[in-house]
Amino acid sequence: MASSKEFNLQEMYKQSLPVQLGIAVAVVVIILGLGYFFVFSDQRAALESAEQAEVKLKEDFSKKAKEAAQLPALKKQLEQINESFSVLLRQLPTDAEVPNLIQELHDAASSSGMRLNTVTPQAIVNDGPIDILPYKIALTGTHQEISAFARSVGKLSRIITLSQIQLKSDAKDEKSNTFTLTAMANTYKAVDPNAQLNAQAEQDSGKAKANTKAKGKDKSESDGANKK
Repeated sequence: MASSKEFNLQEMYKQSLPVQLGIAVAVVVIILGLGYFFVFSDQRAALESAEQAEVKLKEDFSKKAKEAAQLPALKKQLEQINESFSVLLRQLPTDAEVPNLIQELHDAASSSGMRLNTVTPQAIVNDGPIDILPYKIALTGTHQEISAFARSVGKLSRIITLSQIQLKSDAKDEKSNTFTLTAMANTYKAVDPNAQLNAQAEQDSGKAKANTKAKGKDKSESDGANKK
């Protein structure tokens, strides 16, 4: 015999109204829960992904807005840099002015009460758009004269820098206030872009001709071997 506590759906109409309402509410909750799990959970994940994308887009927009606000200042700085670079380029000597610079070194030494013992050109060093033209110099004088010479070099119309400076006292007379200065006087020259392009083109053309000649020689040797 079935227990009186067992629930039979077919006899639900016999239950009291509160029990029927409770069962109906429970069924609705179960249906909504299953609906949320199967339908809305995927949409919730898509919504969270969209919210994350929105945050990233806002950060990117804020970053771009700051960059756009700084753009006029950056353009102005670039113009100032280009202007300063142009001024420096105008201070670099041309090929025709290089001999005059050597004469200016002699004049700077003479005005300081000294004379250049030697001025020896060294190999040109390329530094990108600039060629460095070093000259090894040697001159003799007192501390005051050498200092005056260095100041005079700094005031020349074109840029000349002194490097690899060595100062030695006069070995003949230990009490003498005379010193020998050896240094590298560097002047600079802007590289002509067209000259660079032409040199590169000539170099590439020479390589192409050498490769063609080598291939022709290999082919001739191969044909000769086949005939034998």
